[in-house]
Amino acid sequence: MPNDHYEAEQSVISGPKGKVRADSIQFFKFDGKSEVDPQKLAKDLEQLRAAVRQVPDVDPDERDRAVAALLAAQDAATEGDEVKVRANLKRVGKWVLNVAESIGVGVAIAVLRQVVASG
Repeated sequence: MPNDHYEAEQSVISGPKGKVRADSIQFFKFDGKSEVDPQKLAKDLEQLRAAVRQVPDVDPDERDRAVAALLAAQDAATEGDEVKVRANLKRVGKWVLNVAESIGVGVAIAVLRQVVASG
């Protein structure tokens, strides 16, 4: 409808003809009610960034892009900006999640899993 207006804080889909098919959908939010502590996430991303720098079998340009995206996500987490965190983490490859799992940065792993799953 031309005059329809939809507002949503977090939404998978909205609108009269919207459709979605998913096994599960997860959101994270830095609102004080979330299990994601943005300061802990920032520390995890800092550790992850250091580990990613050391990965030898990744194209150097891809590694540099991942490090830059992680730094931007870290800065956004420090500022409490969930939207920017998510946007920056979407720029990293699944291999970064594998690195996170190998070093055990739990909060970063949880957020990366959500971002990677959402494509």
